[in-house]
Amino acid sequence: MRRGSQGLVHTTPTDACRLMYMQQYKLVHVHASSRNFEKYQLFGICHPPFMKTEIFTAPSGPDKDVGAELVARVLGASARRYFRSPNRQFPLAFNGAYFSVSHTASMTALAVSTVPIGIDVECRIATDAVALMDWALSKTERAEVARRGPEELAEIWTAKEAAGKAAGVGLQPTPAGILTMAISELPGHRSAWVPDSSDGPAEFTTCGSWQGDQHLRIAWPTDTDNAH
Repeated sequence: MRRGSQGLVHTTPTDACRLMYMQQYKLVHVHASSRNFEKYQLFGICHPPFMKTEIFTAPSGPDKDVGAELVARVLGASARRYFRSPNRQFPLAFNGAYFSVSHTASMTALAVSTVPIGIDVECRIATDAVALMDWALSKTERAEVARRGPEELAEIWTAKEAAGKAAGVGLQPTPAGILTMAISELPGHRSAWVPDSSDGPAEFTTCGSWQGDQHLRIAWPTDTDNAH
């Protein structure tokens, strides 16, 4: 997802097809807008994409509702009003488009898709904060963090957050209840199991990468991958 080729998932259509039921994705930087936001698009490369997903990022700012501004620019003023309405429902959808918003102090991100979508962006986690996050992790996830450190923790946390948003439940009742696992055949991908999604237990596929000190990840229902 970085502005150059670094950080993108590289594979060939032949390699991706060998994964059979798994669908390989990559995020492609589309353009830098004069309206001060970046645009990315998610493409399936094993066969023509059936799921269109676009990601827009912009610098966050003090006293600015950048997330709502992105929603308005991409989906219109009515979508912005819905996004800030107390009656909004999750996963967020407006006029047939699913969308999700996340932000840090320096970056705000919007994902728009034809399927339920969740997005999360997090700053790199300090080493001395890792132990404080044990409560949010499964035994397997704690072992991963012990091997790889704070970078892995950020990737796990964004997978939980993004999957919870796509499921329509957030991190309720507890982050430890959303189980994630790296997909070894697909660099940058993690699966996420949400036991209490809006439609019952469900599995999600997540894809993410680092942009400097920010880790950005999106999630969508895994059965979308297997439906084509």
